[in-house]
Amino acid sequence: MGDQQTSARMGVMPVPPNEIQNFDEPYTSVQMALIVGNITTYAVATVFLFLRIYTSAFINRRTDLGDFFLFASWGVGAASIACTFIAIKYGFGRHLWNVEVTEISGYFQQLVAMSVTYFWTPTLTKLSVLTLIYQVYQAKWGKMCALAVGSCIVIYTVILTVLVAAPCHPINGSVVCLTRAGTAHAALNILSDVIVIGLPIPLVHQLQLPMRQKASVGILMTLGSFCVVASIGRTVAVADIQNNPDITWVQAKVGVWSAIELNVGILGASLARLKPFVQKYFPALSRTIVSTGQHKYAGGSGYDDKKPRPDRDTYLLHSVQRSDDPSSFDGPSEHGGISVKSDIYVSQSKDFKKDSGPRQNWA
Repeated sequence: MGDQQTSARMGVMPVPPNEIQNFDEPYTSVQMALIVGNITTYAVATVFLFLRIYTSAFINRRTDLGDFFLFASWGVGAASIACTFIAIKYGFGRHLWNVEVTEISGYFQQLVAMSVTYFWTPTLTKLSVLTLIYQVYQAKWGKMCALAVGSCIVIYTVILTVLVAAPCHPINGSVVCLTRAGTAHAALNILSDVIVIGLPIPLVHQLQLPMRQKASVGILMTLGSFCVVASIGRTVAVADIQNNPDITWVQAKVGVWSAIELNVGILGASLARLKPFVQKYFPALSRTIVSTGQHKYAGGSGYDDKKPRPDRDTYLLHSVQRSDDPSSFDGPSEHGGISVKSDIYVSQSKDFKKDSGPRQNWA
C-alpha cells in the first residue's frame, strides 16, 4: 500500500543531488512572481486602457481601429493570465521533480494555450500603434509601409500559431519544437518592435522642431513598442532554457518577463493617446509638462490647452510654429523675456485633401 502511494506521487524527473522533493509546497518564489507580476501590470494597463477608450469615446467623440486592436490585445492578455494561473495548478513554476506525473499532461495543454495567447497579444498591440502611424502619414509610401509591416506581423503570428497548435504540440512529452517556436517568435517580436519604432522617423524629421522635441513626438507615437526592453529580457531568458530539462521551472521564469512585456505594451499604447484627457481634467499638469520643454503649444491653429480639438475624420500631426504676429505672443514671462507657446497634437479632419507630398502641419 505504501509503495502504491509513493508511485502515485512520483515526480516527472528524478530528484537531483542535494535537492529535496516536495509536492506540497504552497507557492514557489517563481509562482509568486508570476501571480504578482501578472496581476499588478495587468491592473495598471487596464486603468490606462480604459482611460484611452474614455478619451476616444467622450473627449474626442470618436473611436478608431487602433482602440479596437488595443482592446482585443487586452482581452487576449486576460486569457493569457487565466491560462497561466491554471498552469500553476499543474506545476508551472515548480521544479520538474516536484511535479507529479499525473499533472504534466495538463501542464502541456496550458503551455500551448499560453504560447498562442502570448503570440497574439503583442501582435494586436503593434497593430494598434501601426494604425496611428497609418492615419498620420499622408504620403502613400508611408501608409504602404505601415500596411506592409502590419501584414508581416500578422503572417508570422499565424504561422507560429499553427505550428504550436499542431506540429509542435508537446503531446509526446517533448517541448523542443515548442521552445524553438518561442525563440523564433522572440526574435521576430524584437525585430518588428524596432521597425515600428523606426517607421515614424521620416515623418517626425520633417517637423520644424528642436531635435529633443522631435524625439518626444516619435516616442509618443510608438510608446506601445517600447516594451522591446522587456522583449530583450525575455529573449535572454528563452536562450537560457535551451536543453534545460527542468521545463516547468525555467519556462515560468520566461513567463514573468512575458507578463511584463505584454502589459507594458498595452500601457504604452494607451498613454500615447491620453493628452486630450490630461488637457481636459489636469490642465495645470499639461502646462507643466509642456513648459519643461520651454514650449507651450498655441499659435496659428487657434487651439490651446483649454479649447477642445474639433471632431474630424482624418488624423493630422501638427507642428505649430511661433507666429510673426506680435499679438500671438503671450507677453512677458516672469523673467522679463518672451514666452512663446506651441503645441504638437494629433487631430482629425473631415475636409483634409490627400497629398502625397510633405506638409508643414504633419510630418
